Amino acid sequence: MKKLLLAVILLIVPYCLFAQFSVGFKITPFFCNANRAFGSTGNDVTVQTGHFGVWNFGGFINYGFKEYFALQTEANYRVEGLIYTHPVEGAFVQEIVEVPLLFQIKGKNKNYGFVELGLSLKCLISATHYLPNDEYNADSYFNLFRLSGKIGAGGVVNIWRNFSITGNLRLGYDITPIGKPIYEKRTNQNWAFDKIRYFDLNIFLGIMYTFR
Repeated sequence: MKKLLLAVILLIVPYCLFAQFSVGFKITPFFCNANRAFGSTGNDVTVQTGHFGVWNFGGFINYGFKEYFALQTEANYRVEGLIYTHPVEGAFVQEIVEVPLLFQIKGKNKNYGFVELGLSLKCLISATHYLPNDEYNADSYFNLFRLSGKIGAGGVVNIWRNFSITGNLRLGYDITPIGKPIYEKRTNQNWAFDKIRYFDLNIFLGIMYTFR
């Protein structure tokens, strides 16, 4: 067994040394961050698409392990939630850290396009319920961890030496629900957060450095 492990390491190390790595930073302008809640809220509530006036941001590492393939992992700060208008106007807003792992098919030149597919872990930082004259912590209503599926496409343009700009459109849909069933005293409402999942759409813009 030790000999087998040693052989695997000796094969992997040279391969990794000649692989192409890129690191970068990306943002989602506030007008490009949108999500919609799907599923029954468990009551007569009108749920709207959520647009949140914040700039989502994060860092990423891209590992090109073949001429046309790459793996990309990220750590992004995001804000998402749902807005409702009955029985009063209000919103549930969650701050999260999202950690996607994406498989990419890409071009081989310095300027190239790509498509991506993968999964993302969403980790709750905080949740707040906003009412017309009140707001309070709602962490206990929502799941600490969620899993989401991701699909997207984009491109990379080299601007100077090893520096490039990148942009992509990404769609996501929660595989697991956002929370649990709760009774909320302030508006006298029952919420079936265990039946709600988010669909999100984001446009990312970023800059990256490639180790060649």
